[in-house]
Amino acid sequence: MNLNPNEAKVLVELVDAYSSYDGFCFRGFDGISRETGLDRKIVRRACRSLARKGLAEYGRGLWTEDGEPAGSGYAATKAGAERAKDLPRPCEGCPSGIANPPGRYCPGCEAYRDHQQ
Repeated sequence: MNLNPNEAKVLVELVDAYSSYDGFCFRGFDGISRETGLDRKIVRRACRSLARKGLAEYGRGLWTEDGEPAGSGYAATKAGAERAKDLPRPCEGCPSGIANPPGRYCPGCEAYRDHQQ
């Protein structure tokens, strides 16, 4: 299944957020937009496309850990997490934020970096 660059960037963000919250993390468009640098409309389109492809799911009526209403958002599915394994990740610690495949040369920090988690 092909992903366009925006879908790939959003999916990586959803999967990384999913991993950092022990398997549960629904993100809103604004948070995804802030983390990816993509316009909110592009994020919205990418999230909906990922959901149609079975790589993300939409959740509504969400609550925070404190019992407060949190609204709605998107999260990566298991299929999405599996598909994202080979997608480029932002270069950790590099100010350029250039996305590069695991173990590849990063032109932003001029070093070989291993981005596998």
